[in-house]
Amino acid sequence: MELSSKIDGIDLKVRQLALKLEQLQRDHALLLQENEQLKAETTRYQEVAAILKNKLGTTQQAMETRGEETTEKLRQQIDLYIGEIDKCIEWLYNN
Repeated sequence: MELSSKIDGIDLKVRQLALKLEQLQRDHALLLQENEQLKAETTRYQEVAAILKNKLGTTQQAMETRGEETTEKLRQQIDLYIGEIDKCIEWLYNN
């Protein structure tokens, strides 16, 4: 093989490597940009998740409070009905 053809072969390979390097650098830049976007999106979703978690906690507390209020009201109604039943039973015994 002649020296000039060897040099031409090496030159071709160097150019191909240079093109591959440029493409890899572009790909790298795109991936870095995409990575930053994904990080920003992740942060935003984490913030939304934290807000929703707080809302869920508030809602659960409100439901528990309502549940306790409802339970107390039901107990008061039951006590009232028991009192009325006791009065009816007392009336029946007396009459």
